[in-house]
Amino acid sequence: MSSQELTNLILLLLPIIIIQLGLVVYSLFDLAKRKQVKGQRWMWALALILTCLALPTGMLVVAIYLFWGRNAT
Repeated sequence: MSSQELTNLILLLLPIIIIQLGLVVYSLFDLAKRKQVKGQRWMWALALILTCLALPTGMLVVAIYLFWGRNAT
């Protein structure tokens, strides 16, 4: 892979990585301010942090937290 191809690949993936990190940061702040969540708070934080670099898995964990985990009854 040439230097130009590598640069193009990085420029292509950079917006996706920035969006993913933004979602993780938002989710962690949301997790911190909630009084109750479904499951254990440390489990959600660990899952969000560990999967943030694996883009498809990280987006899935963030989506599960935002749509299911934070809505405790």
